[in-house]
Amino acid sequence: MAGYDLTHGIMGQAELSASVIMVLAATVATPPLLRLVFPRRHGPHVALEGSVASPPPDLRGPE
Repeated sequence: MAGYDLTHGIMGQAELSASVIMVLAATVATPPLLRLVFPRRHGPHVALEGSVASPPPDLRGPE
């Protein structure tokens, strides 16, 4: 997409460079920021798959 914009004069070299730098900065900054916002919890792990995949016991019906 960026190559098309550059060759057709829609975007200049400065804008392309700024876009690439912003994408790289966001890619590098995201993992540490996510670790800061969502720290790992130490304790019992809850299996979410079972609670999400099956309905509550009162809605299952006869077995």
